[in-house]
Amino acid sequence: MSKSLVESESLIKAFLSPHVGILSTPDVDTICKKNNLNFIEMLKPFCQISKDVPFCDPGTSSHNVKNLRLIFRDLRIPHISPASSKRQLSEVVECTSAKNSTFKPTVIPFNNSTLQIQTSLPWFDAWRHIFLGSLRQSDFEFWNRFIGVLFVTSMDTIDPLKEFKELTKEYSQFSDHLAYPKFFSSHIFRFYLLICDASRTDTNMYVSRFSLLITHSATNIFERIQTTFGTNSCHMLFINSSQEFGVVPATDPWFNFLIPPGFKARPSGLQDKKVESGENTDPLSSESESKVKPVENVELQPVVAQHHLDRPHGQCLTQHDIECLRMFIHELVSNALIPWAEITLKSLHDQVAQRSSSIRSISNFTKKIFGGGASQETTNHHSTSVYYTSDAIELQTRRYADLALLFQSFEIANSTYSLLVRQFQNDSASLHLASALEMSIYTSFLLGPNVNRTFPTSSVERALHIYINDCKRSDLALRAILLSTELLKTRNQFTQADKFFLRLAADKEDLTSALLLEQSAQCLLHQMQPEPRKYAFRMARSAYRYAQAQQRVLAIRGFNETLLVLEKRNWHRAVDHLKYNIGDQTFNLGQLQESAQALNSIFEEPRPSLLFDRQLVILKDYLRVLQKYKEHNPDVDLPTLPIPRVDNSKLRVQFGVPSVSNDITSIQPLQQHFDDSDQDQREISEILNSYGPWKMMVKWPGRSRFVLPDWFEGSDVSDLSDSDDHKLKEDNQEKAARDWLFKSVTGTGQLSRRLRMMLRYVPHSLDDDTSPSRAFLPSQQLSFNHPARQKPLSPITEKVTYFISLTNSLSVPLAMNDLRLLWRFVDR
Repeated sequence: MSKSLVESESLIKAFLSPHVGILSTPDVDTICKKNNLNFIEMLKPFCQISKDVPFCDPGTSSHNVKNLRLIFRDLRIPHISPASSKRQLSEVVECTSAKNSTFKPTVIPFNNSTLQIQTSLPWFDAWRHIFLGSLRQSDFEFWNRFIGVLFVTSMDTIDPLKEFKELTKEYSQFSDHLAYPKFFSSHIFRFYLLICDASRTDTNMYVSRFSLLITHSATNIFERIQTTFGTNSCHMLFINSSQEFGVVPATDPWFNFLIPPGFKARPSGLQDKKVESGENTDPLSSESESKVKPVENVELQPVVAQHHLDRPHGQCLTQHDIECLRMFIHELVSNALIPWAEITLKSLHDQVAQRSSSIRSISNFTKKIFGGGASQETTNHHSTSVYYTSDAIELQTRRYADLALLFQSFEIANSTYSLLVRQFQNDSASLHLASALEMSIYTSFLLGPNVNRTFPTSSVERALHIYINDCKRSDLALRAILLSTELLKTRNQFTQADKFFLRLAADKEDLTSALLLEQSAQCLLHQMQPEPRKYAFRMARSAYRYAQAQQRVLAIRGFNETLLVLEKRNWHRAVDHLKYNIGDQTFNLGQLQESAQALNSIFEEPRPSLLFDRQLVILKDYLRVLQKYKEHNPDVDLPTLPIPRVDNSKLRVQFGVPSVSNDITSIQPLQQHFDDSDQDQREISEILNSYGPWKMMVKWPGRSRFVLPDWFEGSDVSDLSDSDDHKLKEDNQEKAARDWLFKSVTGTGQLSRRLRMMLRYVPHSLDDDTSPSRAFLPSQQLSFNHPARQKPLSPITEKVTYFISLTNSLSVPLAMNDLRLLWRFVDR
């Protein structure tokens, strides 16, 4: 699997962290917005306690809670809907992949060579972060419920104490029957925070006096609040002490907490330039003409709000204010949260112990009365309709285990989860059983490798089977896969992680399936013996699912990764298929040049194994891409088409009109004439084919004489000459030939043709009047496949014929019309 940006242990602890709800008055966010933050965002960099906090277990032992992290949520904001969650996941993957196009690759050995493959996938980390944070609270789990409420108001209100009472009344209206929010129990800890805005003055002259007045008034009000709600449950926080408004702070500790892991962006308004995109026309459909939105311009809301990336944060906060925020979180944990957790955990422990002993006594009494207990054989059928009341011993035990897990009492949690597994199995409570199995896996890992040397793979498989097959809860199965595979990665068990990723790769929607297949492919590279070829085919499947999910950047990357492995390995048909998909996806992104290059590479080395229908589709798409590219870039040169292929060894240049080739394997161009007059050419062809070339000569008794036509005679020869030579009787064939030869000339092309015919067929030997003179046949060949040694001269308007051998390597017949020979004269 890919290299994560977060360590596995940190990921598990961050996911299994206490949740604290927040109820605040509107003026609180107004004060915080001076720093381009809301209240929850302002607390994010300080939610993790760097100091160890002592915690007393229900027994006599104690331990230190290390790096405790709190998750704050606004109770008024409803839980994200499935549709919004799906949109957020798609957006965060698209934006993260677009901004992480380049990463340092990893060298993988393959067939006496090496492959450079990217093994860090930040878009997966961002997607996992959003997915795990969007999971809903459930009735059979308590670790993700709110264990406390933080009430917040400010001195800007008329009566802060009254506001706290109103917030408390609002909290009491939340019911346990609501789907969200759900609370850990009816007795959770409460904490009251009074915020004082130190920037409520317009001039620096009265800052000191005004601050003293605020402090004195706030102190009196805060004492009343402490008297009402308790000393250890209240805190007063002064912020916005900076008087240098508009000055950008040197550091921005909030920026990295406002974006998902792996998401790269520039703080303080530095944005990437917008890239214009072409039309998003699907090459497979000529009717699609929709516009594509540039990937760089996709809005990421509400995952990452735009103002978080444009402006700095904390302009009004001094270093003293930041220390006050850190101190506030520490006091909340040490003075309120930890004492409440210790008391609640001990209370749950006593209840569980008392109820368990009572149940054990009743069970023993039943065995004595009725002669034995119930059968220990469990059924294979898991019921999902088992319902426990809120005060059931099973749910109280689950609360006890979850609370111990949240405050790092891993030994207590692990033993309790093991007990719950047996109880839920006896009751055939599927969801409860699978959840307890899943939590026992995490606690077993958090105990350390010294305690559990083997990973509980069977527990993971059993939990996944119940989630997928019995309960149809693929979201919980996906949660278990994402977290358990991180644990397997720490033990280098990539083969088992690969199997877990494939469990849901075919059943989930396209984006999730693509991400899981990509992770499965990464597992194949990190094994003891890497399997690059299997990695390639797994990446091809992932790229296809990315394309189905409209994640075109990742689809192109997947196809390129596959091509990197399979190219030059004699996988010709697979390589052509990959290149076509790359051309398709780049075309849909508006990258016409890259699309043309990808499709062009298919025809540079044509494969005979490519089917006729497939060749036809690829050829049509390629020509359509070239046409679009020319429309968007009219100033660029015409592209060099790879088909038909030109055989340079058979290239010939000669004077004169084209003659029929003797090569029986070649196909002559149809309906293509290289002369100025098509009509004149047709007349020549008819005469030569019907009467032969020698019929054009006028025969005299005892000698051969060629009569010059009128257009060849000088002006001193009379056109009305009544010579006896002109009164000879001619047959029909000779008359037809002479009529054409003596036809009036209307252009230089006809003049050149008649002169050529005269020079070729005038006999110069009186003894043989049936063959032309070989001495006067012109040498028409100028160039062939050997160096030219002669320098022929050509009169003006003389024809120059180029014989170009074109080979169609495809199975698709090519119909070429309106051919033009582009030439350039070079004077040497």
